[in-house]
Amino acid sequence: TVNITLNPAVDLTRSFVLVSERINTGNENRDERWTFRARLTATNNLELTRNESVTDVTVAWQVIQIQDAAVQSGLTTINNGSNTATAVIGSVDVTRTFLVFTRRTQGNTGGREERYQVSGELTNATTLTFTRAGTSSNVDIAWFAVTLNDGSTVQRGVAAAGSGTATVDAALSPAIVLNRSFPIISVSGSSNGDNDRLDDTSLTHAFTSTTNLRFQRASTTRSAQIAWFVVHLGSPRIDWQEIFP
Repeated sequence: TVNITLNPAVDLTRSFVLVSERINTGNENRDERWTFRARLTATNNLELTRNESVTDVTVAWQVIQIQDAAVQSGLTTINNGSNTATAVIGSVDVTRTFLVFTRRTQGNTGGREERYQVSGELTNATTLTFTRAGTSSNVDIAWFAVTLNDGSTVQRGVAAAGSGTATVDAALSPAIVLNRSFPIISVSGSSNGDNDRLDDTSLTHAFTSTTNLRFQRASTTRSAQIAWFVVHLGSPRIDWQEIFP
């Protein structure tokens, strides 16, 4: 566990966390060492936790506060023996809400992607669903459901990349403005995944046009499922009091 002091403090009802990790070499079959759960435990504290130590990991983090957002957060576990878990949230407008989350897995994961790679969906206005391909080991999840109240809109969907498929496209409707939009994705793997490397669930995602989000994989031996959100930020708000004091 590492605790990071936030200065200035944030508003927990308007803030969420993004992280990315980099692990040292020589840790094949030990993926649990780089899976981190990130949550805000206080207005001035970010907690990063994993279930197995031993190896150094570098974690890059961002705590983002949006004035016109309403953020719900919580903890959920996909239990050993199950491949899914749900979380109930207060009712949201699904056209203005996106999901971000982090996860930590147990020490007996054995580096197998199907056990710890998780996709997260906003199933409906009151339900979040987290899915993996396998059923072994626990996966602990910290999630944030972010609703934007500034004129922004959110599109969402699930794309399947079958065995042998390198490129998958997701159609966007209505069209977006490219310089005001960004994608958020999460990926789960195949139930017959391996522990050789993080491959079939590794992909890039980018807009190829105002109406298309493209996912591309280098390894296509097994299938993957991609849950995606595309956030289209609203037009900048004009504060007339500032312009005409």
